[in-house]
Amino acid sequence: MPMLPLKLLHPVVSPGEVAQQLHEGQPISAIACSSDGRLLALGTHYGPISIRDAETGAVLYRLDGHTGRVHSCAFSPDSRWLLSAGLDGALVRWEIASDTSEVLFTGVQSLNTCDLDGIRAVTGGDDGLIRLWDGQLAHTLSGHPGMITGVALHPDGNRLISCGIDGTVRLWEPTSGHSTTLYHHPGAVTDIAITPDGAMVLSAGTDGRLRVWDLHRGRLVGELHGHSGPITSCAIDPTGHHAVSGAIDRTVMTWDLRTGTCHGTFTSHSEAVMGVAWGKRVWSASEDGMARAWDPTVQPAPPTHQLRHLDAVTGARLTGEQLLTVSADCTLRAWDIDSGQCVQILGGALDALSDLSLSADRRMLVTASHDGLTRLYRREERWQTGLTLQTGPITVAAFLSEHALLTGGPSQPMQAWSLLSGRPLFTLGETGVVDFVVLSSDEVISMDVISAPIRWSAGEPVGRLGDTPATAITADDDGEHIVIGRCCGSIEVWRHDGDRPLFCHTPHDGPVTAVAILEDGRILSATAEAPLALWTPTTGRCVTIATHGTILALDVRAGLLVAGDDTGNVWLFAIPDPVRAAA
Repeated sequence: MPMLPLKLLHPVVSPGEVAQQLHEGQPISAIACSSDGRLLALGTHYGPISIRDAETGAVLYRLDGHTGRVHSCAFSPDSRWLLSAGLDGALVRWEIASDTSEVLFTGVQSLNTCDLDGIRAVTGGDDGLIRLWDGQLAHTLSGHPGMITGVALHPDGNRLISCGIDGTVRLWEPTSGHSTTLYHHPGAVTDIAITPDGAMVLSAGTDGRLRVWDLHRGRLVGELHGHSGPITSCAIDPTGHHAVSGAIDRTVMTWDLRTGTCHGTFTSHSEAVMGVAWGKRVWSASEDGMARAWDPTVQPAPPTHQLRHLDAVTGARLTGEQLLTVSADCTLRAWDIDSGQCVQILGGALDALSDLSLSADRRMLVTASHDGLTRLYRREERWQTGLTLQTGPITVAAFLSEHALLTGGPSQPMQAWSLLSGRPLFTLGETGVVDFVVLSSDEVISMDVISAPIRWSAGEPVGRLGDTPATAITADDDGEHIVIGRCCGSIEVWRHDGDRPLFCHTPHDGPVTAVAILEDGRILSATAEAPLALWTPTTGRCVTIATHGTILALDVRAGLLVAGDDTGNVWLFAIPDPVRAAA
């Protein structure tokens, strides 16, 4: 399934452990790793290139040929040759073992990128031209209207890929000089990489996103989000399944290209990351003068968030200017959406908080807790404690009306309470309630893990929604439609008074853990296996959203999506307007 292009507002951060650290003594501007992972080339800001043993870090050769910043380095497949391009406009081929060099080309203002496959060499520069050598200069290709920032020779030996500040990624047939524009980025494209089988291309942009597209069909198949600044470089591992990217924001991120998920974010560099490479380890080089490596076979440390609880997030609601979350860590937290800062923590619960609900005017909220207390809060300048009800261990609480609450739990019946007196009003149904949704002051749908959801009207059961138990449930704001997630991974949309589902889809393989409804009618769902799924009932189209952990809480409002997972992370996404408008 394709990935939904969302912007993660407050990204994942996981420092990671540095497996190896090399100090070059001056800013590093380019990095390359030999195909066998034994050699590492580091190009510097002032011209010298060091060839190092990637295992020990020892300097094997020092190559002095460029008179300015080295922009790009590439090893031949047999590790015999190194190609380098620089700000001095020179393209140099080095025979590493003999420490001899040959200047293949010079004369342009700057050469920004190069690639080498042992027989052919290719480069791109500020003049917008691609030059291909095959023993001698064989082809000069024009088509980009501005600076070329990335070139890569296709494994089939007949084609090459380029990208530039014009925002395009292009496929070339050098013999004919014909090019096909494969994709337009909204900003400049800074680097590209091709999978070893030549089927997929990864492109990096100044908008902080990586894009993955199918070369055979020429279409975008995914977008990877996480960097908060322009991406400077990207690389793909020898299997073609994983990628690494580096950015101006000083971070290095590793990705699973099959799922679109981020495996780790590394933050040890103190300056912009200018190059990344994938050998036996993941390598990064920075303007801080350091080259650092991480072992890709070691599972990265669990990611952390700027928005984070100490335990599972069990409820989340958006108010407009604030995000509210409750957790098994016994706290209710209010977050400023713009800054991601926690502006208020309300504790006092003696056991896990299990639910959070807002009143229709979003000025009151109620929490449910396993400690047996239902707590009501009112919004003044800050959230202030109001009514506390002794209800017994409960898992769910919601506003029945502006003057009444409804609570329920595995060992408690659904109970209505007066917000004026704090006294019980009436009991609705039997014990065993896991969750429910309030459609109106006299319409409720409840669910448990044993039987199908029950529809209640005027305090009496009037029917069931389906024949199997539900694992997640929600309703739209006007109570007209109900969305149910089942243990088999299916999602159903019902009318509040219907006797069969209007739509049904099965985007998951396991029990659904949470569901939400977007303003345009699309359905968001989660299971224990990330990522999230976003489904359009009218067309059947389904896309995914990459997250970590099992999502337990979801909410969508005013172009924002919040998800809370079982590790305490709170994911806050902005939904772009064009995506929100797409049906």
